[in-house]
Formats: sequence, structure tokens, C-alpha cells
Amino acid sequence: MARNPIPKATDDEIAAFATFLRKKDSQEKADRQMRDDASRAERERVAGEQAAARTLEAARERKENAVRDMKRLQAGRFTFDERAQAEQEYRASLANLIAIESGKRPEWAPPEPVETPDKVVDTTTEPCETPEAESEAEVDSTPGQPTAE
Repeated sequence: MARNPIPKATDDEIAAFATFLRKKDSQEKADRQMRDDASRAERERVAGEQAAARTLEAARERKENAVRDMKRLQAGRFTFDERAQAEQEYRASLANLIAIESGKRPEWAPPEPVETPDKVVDTTTEPCETPEAESEAEVDSTPGQPTAE
């Protein structure tokens, strides 16, 4: 049986095959990128849902704690200020819970607290001497003696 000789490919055929391989490779890359993007979007969606669930659970717990505090304060002898503080905390936590669940803050809700720094220290000015420091300097100096300054 005679062997069939392998036909020689022309330059046009080689170029067409190379183009086919490049297109196939770019399509595979695009498909892989789409799968990766879809996977990433799904992970982000799940993470967002988990974060929302944690936020909702924390808001519910905060509201329940506020209800417990109000009941405890109403049952005992506590000051008006303590009761008012507990009621304000309850209203704030309930408003926060409603806002999370419905996406809209209720009209009756107290304003959201604004965070401010506890203490601002100005380091640009020179420290001033207090009257106590001046009186101590007078006590330490003896008449006629120069003071150590």
C-alpha cells in the first residue's frame, strides 16, 4: 500500500489557520473573562446581602436592648433624665430599624447624631503660664537674689 504524500500548505492557508487560532484564543479569553466577571459579581452580591443581614440583625438587637432598658427603667425608681435617655435611644433604634427595612427614614425619627472629635488640642499656640506658676516663682525667690529663669 502506497503512502499518500502530505500536501504542502500554501501561505494563504497558513495565514487563514493562524487567523482562526487567534480568533478562537480571543473568544476563549472573552468567555473566561465573562465567567470571572459573573463569579466576582455573584461574590459581591452575596457579600452585600450578608452585610445587609448583619446590619439588620444589629439594628434589631439594638432596638430590643432599648426596649429592655425602657421596661427596666419604668419598673424601678430612676430619674426622669435616665428614662428620657432610654426613650430617645429606643426611638433612634426603632427609626434606624425602619430605615434599614424600608429604605426610608420615618418623619418622626430623631436627627441622626453627628460625630465630633472628643477633644481638639491646638498645638500651634504657646502654653500660657497660670497664676499658680507665677505665685510659685515668687515664693521660691528670695529678696535681692536673682531668679533662675
